[in-house]
Amino acid sequence: MKIDRLLEILILLMNRKQVQAKDLVTYFAVSVRTIYRDIETLSLAGIPIEMTRGRRGGIRLMQGFSLSRIPITTKEKDVLQLALQNLSTTNFPEVAPLMEKFQALWDAV
Repeated sequence: MKIDRLLEILILLMNRKQVQAKDLVTYFAVSVRTIYRDIETLSLAGIPIEMTRGRRGGIRLMQGFSLSRIPITTKEKDVLQLALQNLSTTNFPEVAPLMEKFQALWDAV
């Protein structure tokens, strides 16, 4: 699901200083074009992402970014929560910790 990949990309960017597109391509088993579309989608959603080219280039969040600063409506929060709940019915063990993290964020807002 695209929403799941977008959320996971955001979390990866929050947890790492920088990520290369080729690593995201390998991790998600999608094309580089798909990764760039996902990055564009995140940018359009208000996530401050910057990309640099070259050997030491990559994708990163702008300094000072915090998830708590994202303007999100209650309806959008509910949609994200429902998407994660639906994903939790799959056999992906990574979903439970992800749900806990987002629940903690939502409780703090």
